Amino acid sequence: MIFTERVILGLDASTSLADANYDGKINMQDVTQLELIILGRESVLTFIDSADRIVTVNKPVKRVVILSPDEYQVLRVLGADDKIVGITAEVERDWDWLIGEEIPLVGTRYNPEPDLVIGEGCTIETKLEGKIPGPMVALGFASIEILDDELPKLGYILSKQDIVEDYFSNFHDKYVNMIKARITALPDDERPKVYVGWGTLGYGGYYDVYFGDAHAVKHLIETAGGKYLFEDLPGWGGEVDPEELITRGPDMAFYDIRYPNAGYAVDDISNAKAMREEIMDELAGVTAVENGSVYMQYGRI
Repeated sequence: MIFTERVILGLDASTSLADANYDGKINMQDVTQLELIILGRESVLTFIDSADRIVTVNKPVKRVVILSPDEYQVLRVLGADDKIVGITAEVERDWDWLIGEEIPLVGTRYNPEPDLVIGEGCTIETKLEGKIPGPMVALGFASIEILDDELPKLGYILSKQDIVEDYFSNFHDKYVNMIKARITALPDDERPKVYVGWGTLGYGGYYDVYFGDAHAVKHLIETAGGKYLFEDLPGWGGEVDPEELITRGPDMAFYDIRYPNAGYAVDDISNAKAMREEIMDELAGVTAVENGSVYMQYGRI
């Protein structure tokens, strides 16, 4: 606020942060807006979302529609899941066991029909821009790498700044920093080579998809002290040649499997077992197989 006043007086150079209402002008309206935000009394909030869009949201936010399973988790962390009035089929698929009461479906991730819509940047920008009445906010929560930026924005939108601060101070930062402190002196040759793939069985046979360097998986593995096997491959990922996987020789392999092969609603693990056995046969001789370090996990955990 003081900085914005100095900009108005010509004492400091202007920055985008001084333009609190993003109207292209820096004046006393920005100072007033900053004062209201600090006091928690702002009636509108204007900010840049993760799709690099200037978005204005009316406050208080009472009704929220969410597009993907990641947003549901984050609203629960903030204690704001009571504001959810619409979910997509994808959210119901992954979190139906946890959602206490029936929430209306608003279509699918790329075809919602809502008020305030929260979704990841790529969906908002490429699929829904200009098609939905009312504000849409692009925020991404799939990666801890961007959580520091995205969660505080949502905290301000939903007036949950205190919960965001508590989450980072007493949970997220506490444990992430503990892990980092323990692995900081770990020599490079002692860091296991880790492969994480998306395994699917029952769609014309088994196939394997790697996650590329843009995916949250790479960051998670490195944070935990491992070396990601496909960090040199760009993008989100794609199908991997088993021969290439054998050549790279992972020390550990994790396979992200989804419903109906795994999940909270699945009691029969025979498909997951069959998939693991097929992988063990296919990668015979690889360190991960020799050590029995091949794991099938339900990705939504």
